[in-house]
Amino acid sequence: MPIGVDLVEVARIRRVLERHPGFTVRHFTSDERERAGALPEARRAEFLAGRFAAKEAALKALGTGISGGVSLAEVETGAAPSGAPVLRLTGAALRAAEALGVREFQVSISHDGGFAVAFVVLS
Repeated sequence: MPIGVDLVEVARIRRVLERHPGFTVRHFTSDERERAGALPEARRAEFLAGRFAAKEAALKALGTGISGGVSLAEVETGAAPSGAPVLRLTGAALRAAEALGVREFQVSISHDGGFAVAFVVLS
């Protein structure tokens, strides 16, 4: 059962957002950007840090890492009706999961002390 974990400093994401406006377009889907944009400014960087951590954790679980030919935008974080985070894979990310025989994608995201952490389990 492949797993991945990633930790992101919220302040780092805040700085990237200020300096590189195209960051969200490159790494997040339109749905993720829309959900982030609907949040108060004070919460936006924390939300995106958690989703960025989930994307990186998913690529680690897939065994591709960030330089393995899979775009972060091919890993989308959505929400179940309960509000729990869910993963949706497309493109090369989905093909990598299929090659591993993965049928389910589990993700947990947490925030505390200026950090966001995500844990992904593929089964």
